[in-house]
Amino acid sequence: MRLLVVKSPSFSKCDRVREVVRRFDGVVILCGDLSQCYELLQDVKGRRVVGTPSLYSDVFEIKMLKSLGALCMGRWIDVGEVVVGCIDALNPVQCLEMLARASKAGEPRILVSTQRLRTPRKAGWPSAEELCSLLDAFTVIDCCGEQGVAIYRLPRCTIVEVGCSLALIEMMGGEVEAVCVEI
Repeated sequence: MRLLVVKSPSFSKCDRVREVVRRFDGVVILCGDLSQCYELLQDVKGRRVVGTPSLYSDVFEIKMLKSLGALCMGRWIDVGEVVVGCIDALNPVQCLEMLARASKAGEPRILVSTQRLRTPRKAGWPSAEELCSLLDAFTVIDCCGEQGVAIYRLPRCTIVEVGCSLALIEMMGGEVEAVCVEI
């Protein structure tokens, strides 16, 4: 399975990001602020897409994601081979509770978060490792990485921190690989 993570693209990179997304055949994950590249929301119509906004996302962006059936804050969206759930930075505890209540046993799960998971650890907030166990996720995509892509392989799941505008994630047979896409 192939995933393309689009993280808060800047206005100057918007056209190149859109071109990559248009050619991509797989699941598109939109995370963060899309206000500098709204046109991207038109490019993903009819595609397998999920999205979780950032603290800076505006109402228009959230309504567009909802109209596409891609707004996944606090819910699981079936994208074919897996279900994807999202935790946003504005309401992380509420999203986590909603995802935990909606979990169905046996479905392979990927968790996407715009809430920083690894550091610094917030009091009362579970670590990425604890989220894997709590939600039975095999992969957690943390859209709060600083730069590049970092992969942390844990006994129960894999954490992928994305710090670039575009990241390609490939999953095959339990293995997860990720790289930034040059634009």
